[in-house]
Amino acid sequence: MSNAQEKAARDRRWMISGARMDGREEGRRESREEGLRKGREEGLREGREEGLREGIELGRLISVVQYQQSILGLPESTLADLCNLSAKDLNELAEHLLATIRSRT
Repeated sequence: MSNAQEKAARDRRWMISGARMDGREEGRRESREEGLRKGREEGLREGREEGLREGIELGRLISVVQYQQSILGLPESTLADLCNLSAKDLNELAEHLLATIRSRT
């Protein structure tokens, strides 16, 4: 094989190698972007589901508190006032009201 043929063969191998490296890099970049997109979508979905569960639980606690207040003949707290309380505070209020109901029976 002549020097010119050897050089041409090396050049082809070099171009093929460069094209492979470019293809790999592009694949990694696309995979990374796709992974980030999927991760964001899943995070949003899980966040919505968790928020929905928390909202349902808060709504249930608010209903319990208002019902207990009505049983005791107390003025019912407004939804706005109860929405400002944490789940822990609502739970404690419900427990306190339940204890009051039990002590009266």
